[in-house]
Amino acid sequence: MVRNILCMSGIVILVLGLTAAAVVYATAGSESDNATGYEIVNGVVYPIATQETKLYRHDLERYAGKFAVITDEFGNWFARLWHGKSLAYTIAIVSIALAGAVFLVAYHFAADRDGTR
Repeated sequence: MVRNILCMSGIVILVLGLTAAAVVYATAGSESDNATGYEIVNGVVYPIATQETKLYRHDLERYAGKFAVITDEFGNWFARLWHGKSLAYTIAIVSIALAGAVFLVAYHFAADRDGTR
Protein backbone atom coordinates (compact mmCIF):
# COMPACT_ATOMS: atom_id res chain seq x y z
CA MET A 1 0.00 0.00 0.00
CA VAL A 2 2.78 2.44 0.89
CA ARG A 3 4.60 1.41 -2.29
CA ASN A 4 1.52 2.29 -4.36
CA ILE A 5 1.24 5.68 -2.67
CA LEU A 6 4.92 6.39 -3.33
CA CYS A 7 4.61 5.34 -6.98
CA MET A 8 1.54 7.53 -7.47
CA SER A 9 3.37 10.42 -5.79
CA GLY A 10 6.29 9.94 -8.16
CA ILE A 11 3.97 9.96 -11.16
CA VAL A 12 2.23 13.13 -9.93
CA ILE A 13 5.56 14.87 -9.33
CA LEU A 14 6.77 13.89 -12.80
CA VAL A 15 3.60 14.94 -14.61
CA LEU A 16 3.22 18.24 -12.76
CA GLY A 17 6.90 19.08 -13.08
CA LEU A 18 7.09 18.37 -16.80
CA THR A 19 3.81 20.24 -17.39
CA ALA A 20 5.15 23.25 -15.49
CA ALA A 21 8.39 23.08 -17.47
CA ALA A 22 6.45 23.00 -20.75
CA VAL A 23 4.35 26.00 -19.70
CA VAL A 24 7.42 27.98 -18.65
CA TYR A 25 9.21 27.07 -21.89
CA ALA A 26 6.22 28.12 -24.01
CA THR A 27 5.77 31.44 -22.23
CA ALA A 28 9.45 32.34 -21.72
CA GLY A 29 10.46 35.60 -23.27
CA SER A 30 13.73 36.92 -24.57
CA GLU A 31 16.69 36.56 -22.24
CA SER A 32 18.49 39.65 -23.50
CA ASP A 33 16.84 41.98 -20.97
CA ASN A 34 20.13 42.71 -19.17
CA ALA A 35 22.01 43.76 -22.31
CA THR A 36 24.13 46.86 -21.85
CA GLY A 37 25.80 46.67 -25.22
CA TYR A 38 25.86 44.81 -28.49
CA GLU A 39 28.50 42.94 -30.43
CA ILE A 40 28.37 42.41 -34.18
CA VAL A 41 29.96 39.22 -35.52
CA ASN A 42 29.65 38.42 -39.23
CA GLY A 43 26.67 40.75 -39.55
CA VAL A 44 24.76 39.18 -36.63
CA VAL A 45 24.03 41.37 -33.59
CA TYR A 46 24.49 39.72 -30.17
CA PRO A 47 23.49 41.39 -26.89
CA ILE A 48 26.24 41.64 -24.26
CA ALA A 49 25.73 42.00 -20.52
CA THR A 50 28.20 43.98 -18.44
CA GLN A 51 29.52 40.83 -16.77
CA GLU A 52 30.45 39.33 -20.15
CA THR A 53 32.81 42.08 -21.29
CA LYS A 54 36.56 41.65 -21.26
CA LEU A 55 37.00 44.96 -19.41
CA TYR A 56 34.75 43.78 -16.56
CA ARG A 57 36.65 40.48 -16.23
CA HIS A 58 40.00 42.25 -16.43
CA ASP A 59 39.06 44.75 -13.72
CA LEU A 60 37.60 42.04 -11.51
CA GLU A 61 40.74 39.93 -11.82
CA ARG A 62 42.96 42.94 -11.24
CA TYR A 63 41.21 44.03 -8.04
CA ALA A 64 40.06 40.71 -6.59
CA GLY A 65 42.05 37.92 -8.25
CA LYS A 66 41.35 34.90 -10.43
CA PHE A 67 39.20 33.19 -7.82
CA ALA A 68 36.80 36.16 -7.90
CA VAL A 69 36.48 35.80 -11.67
CA ILE A 70 35.68 32.08 -11.33
CA THR A 71 33.22 32.78 -8.51
CA ASP A 72 31.55 35.54 -10.52
CA GLU A 73 31.20 33.28 -13.58
CA PHE A 74 29.69 30.53 -11.43
CA GLY A 75 27.29 32.98 -9.80
CA ASN A 76 26.18 34.33 -13.18
CA TRP A 77 25.68 30.80 -14.53
CA PHE A 78 23.64 29.83 -11.47
CA ALA A 79 21.53 32.99 -11.73
CA ARG A 80 20.80 32.30 -15.41
CA LEU A 81 19.29 28.93 -14.45
CA TRP A 82 16.31 30.72 -12.94
CA HIS A 83 15.27 32.87 -15.91
CA GLY A 84 13.62 32.25 -19.26
CA LYS A 85 13.91 28.93 -21.05
CA SER A 86 16.73 27.83 -18.75
CA LEU A 87 14.16 27.84 -15.93
CA ALA A 88 12.07 25.35 -17.91
CA TYR A 89 15.06 23.02 -18.24
CA THR A 90 15.83 23.42 -14.53
CA ILE A 91 12.25 22.58 -13.55
CA ALA A 92 12.25 19.53 -15.82
CA ILE A 93 15.55 18.20 -14.46
CA VAL A 94 14.56 18.78 -10.83
CA SER A 95 11.18 17.10 -11.30
CA ILE A 96 12.75 14.10 -13.06
CA ALA A 97 15.36 13.76 -10.30
CA LEU A 98 12.77 14.10 -7.53
CA ALA A 99 10.39 11.61 -9.15
CA GLY A 100 13.31 9.21 -9.66
CA ALA A 101 14.20 9.49 -5.99
CA VAL A 102 10.60 8.73 -4.99
CA PHE A 103 10.51 5.72 -7.34
CA LEU A 104 13.81 4.50 -5.88
CA VAL A 105 12.44 4.77 -2.33
CA ALA A 106 9.30 2.88 -3.42
CA TYR A 107 11.44 0.16 -5.00
CA HIS A 108 13.59 -0.24 -1.87
CA PHE A 109 10.53 -0.13 0.36
CA ALA A 110 8.99 -2.98 -1.64
CA ALA A 111 12.27 -4.94 -1.55
CA ASP A 112 12.45 -4.56 2.25
CA ARG A 113 8.87 -5.75 2.67
CA ASP A 114 9.38 -8.80 0.43
CA GLY A 115 12.65 -9.73 2.07
CA THR A 116 14.41 -9.97 -1.28
CA ARG A 117 17.12 -7.57 -0.36
